[in-house]
Amino acid sequence: MARIMTIDDEEDILFQLRFVLGRAGHDVLPLLRADRLVEEVRKAAPDLVITDIVMPGLMGGAVYYLLRSKIGDHLPIIVSSGTRLRLKDAENDPLLAYCPKPVDYGELLATIDSLLEKKLQRLEASEQDLDDVGRES
Repeated sequence: MARIMTIDDEEDILFQLRFVLGRAGHDVLPLLRADRLVEEVRKAAPDLVITDIVMPGLMGGAVYYLLRSKIGDHLPIIVSSGTRLRLKDAENDPLLAYCPKPVDYGELLATIDSLLEKKLQRLEASEQDLDDVGRES
């Protein structure tokens, strides 16, 4: 299945996510602190990231914007929170989803599948565009 990085400051949440996602066949990479986030993401090369939005030090919104600026727009991100916070200027991001806490794991798994499918479609469209450019040359 997919390689999923989970970022949360609560160990219990990371444990639950690892258990549920692991049972669904995903390889889960829990991260308790986001201070070396970019390095960890580059090293692990996850297919998708699930991040809490309210954490000490680096808030989830900052995690989202940091990943978009340093990693790119091809990485699906699920922002999970017990608050109603939304990310400014991110409402048109097709590879961003929200997951309220407490987490409905059936809904989370469906969201993961949906985002991974969108990512695959974007990659296929990019490859098709490159093929089209190559034929025109």
